[in-house]
Amino acid sequence: MPGLSGLELQDRLNQQPSKPPIIFMTSYRDEKTRSVALDGGALAFLAKPVEVACLIHFIELALKR
Repeated sequence: MPGLSGLELQDRLNQQPSKPPIIFMTSYRDEKTRSVALDGGALAFLAKPVEVACLIHFIELALKR
């Protein structure tokens, strides 16, 4: 995303009254980024290529919230 990282977007969304569930899909597999995302309330942090069954699982969890 030009001009805004996923973590920055997550931070902005977390400032909203109703926080949407967030599923990260990324090619960056470093543990620090993963930890920051999950500590920030992300539902999942999935590394590309994403397994479809895993993605569907987390989408279903997000829809139940």
